[in-house]
Amino acid sequence: MIEQSTGPSPDESLGSILARLRRAADLTGQELGRQVGMSQAKISRLENGVGVPAVRDIRRIAEHLQAPPDLVERLVELTERAGDQMTDWRPSRGQAASLQREVEQLEATARTVCVFQPALIVGLAQTDQYMRSMFAAARLRSIPEAVSVRVKRQEVLFDPDREFRFVMTETVLRNRICKPQYMPAQLQRLRDLAALPNISIRLIPSDAELAIAPMHGFELLDDRLVLVDVFNTVLTTRGRSDVELYRDVFERLEQNATAEIDPILDRHLEHYLDLARPAPRQPAARG
Repeated sequence: MIEQSTGPSPDESLGSILARLRRAADLTGQELGRQVGMSQAKISRLENGVGVPAVRDIRRIAEHLQAPPDLVERLVELTERAGDQMTDWRPSRGQAASLQREVEQLEATARTVCVFQPALIVGLAQTDQYMRSMFAAARLRSIPEAVSVRVKRQEVLFDPDREFRFVMTETVLRNRICKPQYMPAQLQRLRDLAALPNISIRLIPSDAELAIAPMHGFELLDDRLVLVDVFNTVLTTRGRSDVELYRDVFERLEQNATAEIDPILDRHLEHYLDLARPAPRQPAARG
């Protein structure tokens, strides 16, 4: 058992505590790694604060080194706090397809996907024409490939064991991302998806009193990961407090939204049909 004198000071880092516990047990990094089923390199990374550690790894090491229960919990707390940071998840510049593949892999393991969007139709609910227009406006490369990958991502929507909760502001229906003639198909796409039992689509009416400002779009995968959209990348976090914050934000926005989306879609459908109609010919001027 580690003596009480080895307790951490308030400002001591997670890695420093782990290293001190290992030395107190008279173990090398290689010996400790072998005993807990980790590589020496991983032990070194944990002790030097490289990367974001997993709670299960820290708990396994601390308990193996017979740290007191209160110290084990302190180490777990430090580990969870280390995860509360946003990571810039940036593929090669302009390569939309690579980002789509990364998101697809993460969504493939999620049972519940919650998405909020204040300016764009949710990606999983976009038609291919809407996607093409959006990617083109962002001046991204490999647009056909990116569209193909995103369409493939949408296959998860038809898995009845998955739950999808989409919340958007009514503004997304007004924003002119694609040509008016393409919007009726996009609006019908939302109706079709909303009819599926595992998908909830809600809209925040433009005159709704908001519980919280809709500052940016984000995606919440179960209770383990948040993806935050910004102009040039996606930020990710697995931190417990971050995930809890975004869960609370999503639920507050969802409370402002209505599942009765047909009347809203009908209004915008008429608007886009009017815009798509050819302008009447002007009578020829008489000479």
